[in-house]
Amino acid sequence: MNEIEVLKLYKKDLEKIIAREEIKIQKEIVKQDLKLKAIFEEYPTEDDVMSSYGYGCITAHKKDQLLKLFRTKDSINNGESVDGEYLDLLKRDLSSIKFEIEYPDETPLPNIQHDPRIEELEKENKKLKTELKNKAEKYNERGAGRKSKFTEQEVTMIKMYRIQKKTIKELAEMYNCSVGLIHKLINE
Repeated sequence: MNEIEVLKLYKKDLEKIIAREEIKIQKEIVKQDLKLKAIFEEYPTEDDVMSSYGYGCITAHKKDQLLKLFRTKDSINNGESVDGEYLDLLKRDLSSIKFEIEYPDETPLPNIQHDPRIEELEKENKKLKTELKNKAEKYNERGAGRKSKFTEQEVTMIKMYRIQKKTIKELAEMYNCSVGLIHKLINE
């Protein structure tokens, strides 16, 4: 099975999922409409809710709930529910798969040209990396400067003790050095 056939199968599955999600959203809209129908009889608009609150007929909590119901209905009708966002993601994925099927990797994409400078820049990048590596090796080639108090093995042991929950102060006492040096070695 080649890549195109796999993409076609994936596309078919995505189309099924999208259809199922659209049905879910429609059911959600119907359910919300039934819920709001009873409320609409008493409060046909958001202004009615606000005026009822203004006259003291409903509490602030009930006002907030009613306004939330109105916003929920509007967002569901506009496709802004959580499921709607999921549906949008699925549709975008489906469109990208359609594009991949239409323009497989073997054929170049239309109106896209390769810049000849890319190869030159890659060569220059490689050259600069090797120069940087050589400079790093040349740094302190005489071995000048203060020598380390601890060997690599001792530093590793200090780190192991720290993993075993020894405190930095205990380690400093064990190795007869400052707390700052132990901290520096652990964090290197």
